[in-house]
Amino acid sequence: MGAAPVRRMARGTVCEALETYLQWLRDQGRDNTARTIERKFKQVVWDDPMATIPLHSLTKDDVKEWRDRLREGRQPRSINRIVRDLKAGLNRALKEGHVGDRETWALDLLADDIEDSGDSAVILESHHRKALIKAALPAGGEFIARVDASGGISGRPQSLLGYEVIESSELQAVSAGNMPVIFGDLEQAYIWASHERGLRVIRDDITTPGSTKFYISLQCGGKPGDTRALKALHIA
Repeated sequence: MGAAPVRRMARGTVCEALETYLQWLRDQGRDNTARTIERKFKQVVWDDPMATIPLHSLTKDDVKEWRDRLREGRQPRSINRIVRDLKAGLNRALKEGHVGDRETWALDLLADDIEDSGDSAVILESHHRKALIKAALPAGGEFIARVDASGGISGRPQSLLGYEVIESSELQAVSAGNMPVIFGDLEQAYIWASHERGLRVIRDDITTPGSTKFYISLQCGGKPGDTRALKALHIA
């Protein structure tokens, strides 16, 4: 009876992990999103000392110090958007085989963002937004397009009707019967927690001579919190 297949693990740097994320976006046909996020990473990550740290050695202090270096000339809301992009990239890198602990970059939002709007957000992808406008009734589509044309009625970038827009690859496409847009407070709607001991990595360079295996485990769990904190738009 053959041995169970062992998933290949990549022990690369933060920069290499984010490059994996960008390539994953391109493989999904999301070239525009990849270019937008890559430009952001070039501005705030590639030349930062954190970029060269191996992902499996990254600490929460490393991430906090990186975020502190972003504060000059930026509002807390803008910093939180950058941190969300980093989280999305590193989380995807873990799914693609990189070694790391997602608790390392699970930072709380900066206080100003929470006090400003309770962290409510409209969550959809850019091509979903265009399709949503096209699918809306003429009057409704025109209104959405007009409101969003200059970055939202509040004047903040990437906003819709005054609330921040967060892109997500997990949402459904805009078509009949689907729910492509979610509005609300994710922190209140879903609770996720991991054991205080964090990620466990066991190195095995004995059982298969000439190669090294890594067995990784994380005790974690999640459950719905206040489900009233989220509302989904259903396309009839």
